[in-house]
Amino acid sequence: CSISGEREVASKQISVRPSNFQFFISDKVLRDPPMLGEEMKVETNGVNLVVPCQSSQEGATELIVGTYDSVPRETFHVFDGSIPTPNGALLFSDIELNELLSYPVSAPTTRLRLWINHLREPSRVVVVVG
Repeated sequence: CSISGEREVASKQISVRPSNFQFFISDKVLRDPPMLGEEMKVETNGVNLVVPCQSSQEGATELIVGTYDSVPRETFHVFDGSIPTPNGALLFSDIELNELLSYPVSAPTTRLRLWINHLREPSRVVVVVG
């Protein structure tokens, strides 16, 4: 994890094996999460996102979160939008609401851009914050 400035974290990276081929991105409180459709693509309800990932039986999914200049991009750009973040952090959680990763933000609304390496079951998900 790289740190620059007091509150701004440049990037965080973890390997995750969430159940049900998915994880959520939200403010510190996950409210009415959207569900993955049959197409297995990133979905949003304007407040949270659900992101497909590789089956836990197939292996771990690499999750990389950071600023545009601090993270690599992947093959498929699949989302560009904003969610409210009044609590000052993004929460990445599994379907059982277990925290996978937390990422501090300073704005009440945060722009997110997502890249993945496979359209249906990505083993690498890159989230650009800001």
